[in-house]
Amino acid sequence: MLAKKYRLPSSFFERSEKEKAHLIRTSDKTLFSVKIFSSPHAYARFAAVASNARFKKANLRNKARRKVYEAIRTTDIYKTKKIDCVIYLKSAILEADEKIIQLELKNILK
Repeated sequence: MLAKKYRLPSSFFERSEKEKAHLIRTSDKTLFSVKIFSSPHAYARFAAVASNARFKKANLRNKARRKVYEAIRTTDIYKTKKIDCVIYLKSAILEADEKIIQLELKNILK
């Protein structure tokens, strides 16, 4: 699991907090969509969003989030840039291998 320091707090999704962050870019892949914001911190922070519309059961949402956080942790992506990254997960991520998730994250964040 990714350390709490590198995860976006829920307050980031409040309107006033989002207005402060400037959207740098968006990207859409087969496993997830990504929005990257500027950050005042010296490290990257991430949020993995698994919606009720795509994952009906809570255990599937948690499993999908854990896969992404583990892929971020093992690739050390969070130590590279000063960004806030919101990853919107798609249902295909449950069948995806960890190596594929890591590769797609690296390609988006390079």
